[in-house]
Amino acid sequence: PAAAVARRAAGRHAVVRRSVTAALEVAERALPANEELQRYLADRRPDVVLFTPYMGLDSVQPDFLRAAQALGLRTAICVKSWDNLSSKSMIRPIPDRLFVWNEIQREEARTLHRVPPERVAVTGAQCFDEWFSWQPSPREEFCARAGLDPARPYVLYACCGPWTGQSETDFVRRWSAALREDARLPADLGVVVRPHPKRDEWASVELPGVVVFPGHAQAPIDQGSKADYFDSIYHSAAVVGLNTSAMIEAGIVGRPVLTVLDPEYDAVQRGTLHFRHLLEVGGGVLRVADTLPEHTDQLADAIAGGTVRNEAFVREFVRPHGLDVEATPLFVEEVERLAAAPAPQPQRPPLRLLPLRPVLAALASRTLRVAPVGPG
Repeated sequence: PAAAVARRAAGRHAVVRRSVTAALEVAERALPANEELQRYLADRRPDVVLFTPYMGLDSVQPDFLRAAQALGLRTAICVKSWDNLSSKSMIRPIPDRLFVWNEIQREEARTLHRVPPERVAVTGAQCFDEWFSWQPSPREEFCARAGLDPARPYVLYACCGPWTGQSETDFVRRWSAALREDARLPADLGVVVRPHPKRDEWASVELPGVVVFPGHAQAPIDQGSKADYFDSIYHSAAVVGLNTSAMIEAGIVGRPVLTVLDPEYDAVQRGTLHFRHLLEVGGGVLRVADTLPEHTDQLADAIAGGTVRNEAFVREFVRPHGLDVEATPLFVEEVERLAAAPAPQPQRPPLRLLPLRPVLAALASRTLRVAPVGPG
């Protein structure tokens, strides 16, 4: 029924959407927590139940959170990435603690998810701690692994995640051609494309003067793959992309970060809330061009040794407690502080909502009858 309303013209009006949302929240509060999940958690008797990434669009983690709250367990959500609060699902129900990277995410939690600020702990971005102290391989060694000439400068193009729904191969084709045509850029400038770990679309793509490294989608999860990832950024003259967290890591490493606004990918760039962080936080880490010629001019300036303005962004967005203060120990301290706090009262559905259950059961039964069933 809610989806049917959303498909109609009335579903676009704020009053209707708020009303439907309120009705769904009341229905959700009337339902009991899953008994099997409660038994699972009760058997383990955790001091704290941590959830991550939680804000997926098809996640069962909210059911676990409700079960934990029904048992009176301490709960917390750990924000995994820079865009989780602005491009994923709503936080429901509200946990005892929300661990975020910075004050920007604290404000997103308040305005977008209605999480009380006192329940939010700012620790910095734990996932980037290792890049601050990572030691690069010698340039000659990395270039040998990647199939590059160590005497030639190269630009790293970092691909977007699968949430964009669009292939970047055509854009990279146009972009790399523009680089070859600009006389201000070094004639021997190399181009390295790093596929996103969750998109394997580059295996059969061949572009003149472009090296795809690694040759297949690879997540930096072990020592070797992390070294490849870090080295590809560290030894580059600049990092380019449409909208990717690799831009944050390039900022940490101290490389120029650039993009060009492309109408075909407007939904990926200006159509997202988190893209603004790259432009605004700490004065911005990203140099933006409106056209490819403007972009190649900016790239030529960056390669020639133009000013890199990353520190203020990194300080505010990645390590708000200080560039030399690691986020992981602060996160551990906050978890221990939560574990030492009094346990919350078990949360049960309000008695006044129990009469709704027969109505919801009938509605669920009807929905199951009419819902489309896929193969298997």
